[in-house]
Amino acid sequence: MSPTAACTIVSNNYLAFARVFADSYREHHPDAQVFVCLVDRPDPSVSYARFPWTMVLAEELGIPGFANFAFRYDLLELNTAVKPYFLAYLRDRLGLDRVMYFDPDIWVHDRLDELAAVLDRAAIVLTPHITRPLEDARHPSELTFLKAGIFNLGFLGLRLDESTAPLLDWWQARLYDLCLADEAQSLFVDQRWMDFAPAFLDGVHVERAPVYNVAYWNLAHRLPRRCEGHWRIGDRRVGFFHFSGIDLSDLSVVSRHQDRISLASRPELEDLFEHYGSLLLAAGQQNYGRLPYRYGYFGDLELPVPIVARRLLRKVDPRGRRWPEPFAHRTPDSYLSWLSEALEFPNGTLTRAVLALWEMRPDLIRHFPAVCDGDLPRYAHWLIEDGEGARNGLHPVFWSAVSARRTAAAGGGSPPAADSRPVPPLDVQVLGNAPHEILAAIDLRRPGAMAAWLNEPVSDVEHGPRLTRLALLVHAVRADVARAFPEPLGADREAYARWLVHFGANELGLAFALVAPVLASLPLREQAKFAGRRLGVLGQGRVARAGTAAGSNSGERAAAAPAAGAPAPATSSGNGARGLNIAGYFEMDTGVGQVARGTLLALQQAGWPSVPITLDGARGSRVVGGALGLRNGLPFPVTLFHVNADESVRVLADLPRTALARMLKIGYWFWELSHFPLQFADRFRYFDEVWAPSRFCAESFRVLSSVPVRHVPPCVPAPRRLPPDRPRWGLEEDRFYFFFCFDVLSVPERKNPEAAIAALRRLMSVTARPVGLVLKLTRADQHPDLLAHLRKLGGRLPVVFHCEPASRADMDSLLASCDACLSLHRSEGLGLLPIETMYLGKPVVATAYGGITDFLDATTGYPVAYRLRQLEADFGPYPRGAIWAEPDLDDAVEQMRRAVECSDENAERGTAGRRRVEGLYGVEQAAQRFAAELERLLDRPGGPPA
Repeated sequence: MSPTAACTIVSNNYLAFARVFADSYREHHPDAQVFVCLVDRPDPSVSYARFPWTMVLAEELGIPGFANFAFRYDLLELNTAVKPYFLAYLRDRLGLDRVMYFDPDIWVHDRLDELAAVLDRAAIVLTPHITRPLEDARHPSELTFLKAGIFNLGFLGLRLDESTAPLLDWWQARLYDLCLADEAQSLFVDQRWMDFAPAFLDGVHVERAPVYNVAYWNLAHRLPRRCEGHWRIGDRRVGFFHFSGIDLSDLSVVSRHQDRISLASRPELEDLFEHYGSLLLAAGQQNYGRLPYRYGYFGDLELPVPIVARRLLRKVDPRGRRWPEPFAHRTPDSYLSWLSEALEFPNGTLTRAVLALWEMRPDLIRHFPAVCDGDLPRYAHWLIEDGEGARNGLHPVFWSAVSARRTAAAGGGSPPAADSRPVPPLDVQVLGNAPHEILAAIDLRRPGAMAAWLNEPVSDVEHGPRLTRLALLVHAVRADVARAFPEPLGADREAYARWLVHFGANELGLAFALVAPVLASLPLREQAKFAGRRLGVLGQGRVARAGTAAGSNSGERAAAAPAAGAPAPATSSGNGARGLNIAGYFEMDTGVGQVARGTLLALQQAGWPSVPITLDGARGSRVVGGALGLRNGLPFPVTLFHVNADESVRVLADLPRTALARMLKIGYWFWELSHFPLQFADRFRYFDEVWAPSRFCAESFRVLSSVPVRHVPPCVPAPRRLPPDRPRWGLEEDRFYFFFCFDVLSVPERKNPEAAIAALRRLMSVTARPVGLVLKLTRADQHPDLLAHLRKLGGRLPVVFHCEPASRADMDSLLASCDACLSLHRSEGLGLLPIETMYLGKPVVATAYGGITDFLDATTGYPVAYRLRQLEADFGPYPRGAIWAEPDLDDAVEQMRRAVECSDENAERGTAGRRRVEGLYGVEQAAQRFAAELERLLDRPGGPPA
């Protein structure tokens, strides 16, 4: 039998491990092929052609959006996430029909023909972590394996044929998003998922022989011993050892992942571990182990990617819609610039990276609950002065712009004396001799409340370094600086900003809060250069001050020369940021859900990048770590929330705060009364604008709104034109049917179905033509008393009830099978069913009140007169004392009669109605309207939001 091919996966730092594995496998299987997937960028110092294997780069596996995929995972996660893709590559590109996967830290000691033969009768071979109970209190325990997985995926034998293709496809799909080492979610990279294999796949073989995959997790039960030149367990030769977690600097611990055994307690294993360690050193581990993991850095910068940045990308843009190349740092809208951007809050400045750290840590959320408000100064102190930003893996680039305005209100205690001084009502450019007096009167090490005035920007350009009032004060009092940088707001602006940060801050003893605004506007290389020195001081356990981090040589222009390859300044004006997130209930059979689907369709028609943020479903299964698990993230700088005012706060609380920071948030609200409730007045402050689907809604919102309200008609796609299918719906062929549809959760008193039945009863007495009513109730099972009441009112009348769930195709068929729409509502925010009816050129009889008046009048349909009346009780969200319409039943009957008997008038109004709704709500028209609104938002003065 020809030997089975073997494969493994490594990054550059584990090449020596792979070499030892490959040599040991081929020692016992001389003719076998070995394939290695390199999850890294090739290092120029490595001669890969010398290795005894065929190498495949992970980026060659055909993984969709690989750069974004690679960024979202750390080294361990990415090395395991590519596994099913690598196996499929070996099948599809190299023609293998079976393979055995081994982790690179495995040492093969014997031929594995027995394992290979299992694949003749089984589709997959798995080895369990343990085959006997663990009775002590050591680590790992049985609970550990319940969390990490029953099977150890350091070994896997697999047939590569149609029997395992569905499993590989499923495994790829799961690992694309969820190959996480996250104990809180009971996820351990690729491994935990394979617990499903015995349930999903026939022919799963669980290999329990103690000679395979011998490792720290089963050494408590397995007793290898050296005998006649071979390692044996019982009377069998060991097949392979797995040295997971080995520490070459201290072999005695056996593995850094356990505390159950040591070489001191198991001295018979010393020779095994020392021999393996010597093989690794001979294979070059001392050199390979130092090689950087290139997917661990931003581009060619020596700037490590922190885990918070990886986790945040999973929340914000897991499909690479905005940042397909998140490692890049030279693009105007780079992910790095977005992460390190200064976010201004009332009590200070944070960056998205430090906000993401807070959002990722439940203990920080508990300790600093108002992180963007009153707790911001304490959080800033914890990050910088206590050095926790660096200790939590954040390079100074990500926290150098963090600062706090320390006031009594912010929890900073009594303000220093300087805080009580009035802010000078002076403009820095007309100060004359005043700059000397001002600087002499301010303690620049503790500027207190004066910091806000000193930090006000004075440079009037969109991009590039930002100079502050303090910068011009310094320029005015320092003759040497003025000579070196004669045009601080012109040609010398960038050079002067660099001098101020790197040298002036030290010479003047500036508080970091006064340096931060200028520093944050410089290229990231400059921020790293400055903050790296602060990090060095923090590493010694001392508080770093801005003034101690700089050198001297004031006025030396060479110090301000641009760094080679410096990334572009932070900005969101790049094309990648021009798109829209659409949050809504896309899967719900409601008007709000229907309009959200329409918006998505219109934007697709307009060619605008957009992603749906689905809010449907059971929240418990989708809320992870206090935030919704969003499949598409929140990649774009503008989000349109198809969520009514009453649910807005809950939905916003479920979304990542880091993604929402500086995001332009648009509420697209429906409301059915002319007076917007005072109880929802505070909802406006969470949004930058509110869009109203009708003029009626807009007028209602504007009374209380603190933000702009715009009338933006929604996209309501036309129903399909289907032939009538009356037998299917139990309708008589010669009867004229009015169609009335409502959701029982939309407050029946407002929808007013009783009036429709009463009008039908009276209509039958004034027209000779047979008439009827189709009454469609959505979610009728949630209000059985209402259904019974309506059936009783219908009595012997020709009222046909339909209460079963209906698809979009069902609704189109029902509408096609009826002759007209009837809506004797007391108020409507818009009126979707009448709009759909008009698309088909059919008559609409409806109360002429509410949003429906945008498209219904005497030329497009049959408006019904009404009188206004107060609500005598609370009905759902509509309070007692509010106003709505009471349709005139006599006029309703007259309008219904005309719709039944006046065919010529129906045709004329039907044509006009169709043109009206196509012009207002058609996909093409809505696409143009939404595109224009987005252009307005993104091109407004000050640029688009970040």
